[in-house]
Amino acid sequence: MALSGSTQSSFGYDHYLKLTWSATQSVSNNRSTVTVNFYIGAGPSAPLVQPLSGSQPGKITIDGVSYNVTGNLSAIRRHEEILIGQATRDITHDVYGNKTFTLKAELTINAEFTDGINYVY
Repeated sequence: MALSGSTQSSFGYDHYLKLTWSATQSVSNNRSTVTVNFYIGAGPSAPLVQPLSGSQPGKITIDGVSYNVTGNLSAIRRHEEILIGQATRDITHDVYGNKTFTLKAELTINAEFTDGINYVY
């Protein structure tokens, strides 16, 4: 099982969602603790006045278990990333430390559409 990774997905006017994760593994206990961070970012071409506003609901799903998060999108500026939320979960793996698991992160933006990232490790 890989012990870290990241991915991102672009949307709108030079905005993106990014998901990073890391794991600490206990092979002897056949368990790993996976921590996921979910960010929203704005690139250099994002509008000076952001079309995103207020606290928006989202969720992080680690190997089928979901955790609710809330992102304050009104604070985002060009060249910045904001942590929307973090989730941690213990997962079991085989005696060799192998495990395939899924990560998913979703964010409802201005209650108009949902964008997200779906990743399998």
